[in-house]
Amino acid sequence: MNENTYGRLTEKVKRAQQLMREFEEIQFDWHAWPGMYPLVYFCDDGDALCAHCAKHPDFVLDIVSVDPHLEGPAIQCDHCGRWIESAYGDPDDETEE
Repeated sequence: MNENTYGRLTEKVKRAQQLMREFEEIQFDWHAWPGMYPLVYFCDDGDALCAHCAKHPDFVLDIVSVDPHLEGPAIQCDHCGRWIESAYGDPDDETEE
């Protein structure tokens, strides 16, 4: 391997390391602003994810939609099981007043 090839590979590794550090610093939003509506991250296979799991390297490239969960039953994160409550509750829930 000549010195030019080695130098290019070294720069690619350094750039990849920098991108990983930047990625680790990113925090996905749990709520939309304005309104503080809970957010659900949807993948191309239909899975729903919470903000924490959506950032996972195994899922981040599969996200096709980020939607506020305004009304309806809670949605369970398909990765960790965390429940994402809707902003206005479930209109079909008979236990609410």
